[in-house]
Order: sequence, then C-alpha cells, then structure tokens
Amino acid sequence: MNTNNYFKKLIKNKANELLSLVDISLVKPTSIHFSISNRCNLSCKLCDIWKVQKLPELTTNEVKAIILKLKKWLGSFLLNFAGGEPFLRKDMINIIRFCTKYDIQTSVTTNGILIDKKLAKRILVSGLTNISISLDSLNPIVHDYIRNKKGTFEQVYKAIQYLNVKKRNLCIVIASVVNEYNLESLPKMALWIKKHNLNGFNLQPIFNNFGSPYKSNWYIDNEFWPGDYHRVSRVFDKLIRDRKNGSKLVNSVKQLKLMKEYFRNPNGNTRMKCKVGIKNFAINEYGDALLCFWLPPIGNVLKEEPDDIWGSYLAKQRRKQISACTRNCKLLNCHYD
Repeated sequence: MNTNNYFKKLIKNKANELLSLVDISLVKPTSIHFSISNRCNLSCKLCDIWKVQKLPELTTNEVKAIILKLKKWLGSFLLNFAGGEPFLRKDMINIIRFCTKYDIQTSVTTNGILIDKKLAKRILVSGLTNISISLDSLNPIVHDYIRNKKGTFEQVYKAIQYLNVKKRNLCIVIASVVNEYNLESLPKMALWIKKHNLNGFNLQPIFNNFGSPYKSNWYIDNEFWPGDYHRVSRVFDKLIRDRKNGSKLVNSVKQLKLMKEYFRNPNGNTRMKCKVGIKNFAINEYGDALLCFWLPPIGNVLKEEPDDIWGSYLAKQRRKQISACTRNCKLLNCHYD
C-alpha cells in the first residue's frame, strides 16, 4: 500500500467535501467505477448480480467513446472496471490498452477463474495498473462453497501464480468478504499475502447481496453473518494490531474499527457521512450514470456529457437522498474514503 497516495486521496476528498458545499461544479469525482459487463460465470452465494436480467451491453466503440468523454472531463484518472466478470468480454484487454494509450490508469475487479497463462501474459503487458482478485479463503472447500462451484479455488490460485511474476508493474490485491466461514482465517491470509509478495489485502464486510432489493433485516438467519460478536471482536483486534505493524491490509485502522462496530449492530449508526455523491461516479453496462449503486441513474454518458450529468438537477436530488440515507453500506470499499 502506498501511504503517500492514500493521504493525497484523503486530503483531496476532504477538500472536495468542503467545495461541494459551495458549488458542486467545482468538484470532480475521485472514484470512477465502470461496471463493464452484466454477465458472470459464477453464481456466488454472497452476490445476486448473476440473477439479474441481461440486456445488450455496450459495444467496444461505445465503451471507448465513454472513456474519451471521461478523459476530457477528468484528465488523467484511475478507471475501475468491474461487473459481473469483466474478462468475459473478449475486448477487455483491448479496452485496457486503449486506456493506457490515453494515459488513464486502470483497475479490474475479477473472480480470477478465467485467467490462464495466456490471458495472464496479455494482462501483464496491457498497461493494467491494479487487479483485485476475489479469494475468500485459503481453504479450498470454503472458497468453493462461497463461490458455489467446485474447483474455483484451484483456478484462482493458479491465476495469482501466473500474474505474480518477479518483474511486474501490476499491483495485485486480494479481496475477501468478511463472513462466518472465513472470519478466523483472515489474519493468516494477511500473512500469506505478505509472504507471497502480493501488494495488498482488501476486506469488505458482508452486506445485503448485490443485485437484490435492500432489506434492513437481511442479516437475520443469514448463514454467512458472523453471529458470535466475541469472535468478531477478537479477530478484528488482531487485524488492527497487524495493520498498525505494517501488514498488507489496504483498509485503514479507522475502517477496521468501524467494521468491528458494524458487526455488533449492522443497522446501528457508524457515525459516518456517506460521500458517494461527492466522490463517486459510476457507469453501468448500458452507459447509465449513477452516484449510488442502490439509487436510480442520473443520466446516460453515451447521450450526455459526464460533467453535465454530474451537475444536473437530478444529481442534486440524488445527493439529497444520499444525505438522508441511514444505511451502513458507506462502509463498503467503493463508498469509503
């Protein structure tokens, strides 16, 4: 983890928060998320995106047109690609190379199972800046159960090996969702990541399944919710100590403490202001722009300029809704500072 970059981003977000009180047009988002595919090759138990009805995705040329609009608005920036599974798109490497050509840094969130030797080699020379690979446990049985398909652990493990070459410019981060089945193994995973010279370990608390309507009592009788808070407390205290002592955890000590509090009471007030309306600009696989994944779109980047959408009346209304929201999804990494 680059501490200097972390503090630069934190300072920029705080400055944007103050500027937004004066005039939102003075602020530009610092987190750009592109859900580039609505398809997935897994049916994970912690996600329902694979259940959502599929419509035709953006074409390669449409994706590139959107990227150029973002470049004109933001200059050089980091573009986060996710899905679904981004590498189901046959043009994904082409799109990454296009971004590299225009001095746009790129990140991809992937389940990793499509990354064989051939694709790994293409990724390593594409100019991709960061890759976030989902790995829920070092226990193959646990990972495969969560991913709802046998053999996925072996495929992900091989993908990490193919990408983890000595001379690489690619930042490799392992991402895990904290849940009942992997809770106590997380400190050991952090050690494993450090031992294998990977760049980071990013934790996200279990939440209402993506792709499903939100329910405030979603965690009740959910088999993945850690029911014993004493176990949660013990593990997070260990993670916090390790983070202070230089582990590869990407999450800040503050965020880890808030996660610990969240697991005590998922509907409690974590004393955080949601900043997605100030820092986030998300685009889905149809070109629709969103400030929050749980709220309707505010425009379409294929048909409109992104800066016009950002400063629109509809965006203003969404920010009011976000300001009044009491959910704790602000702890998720796509929302957190």
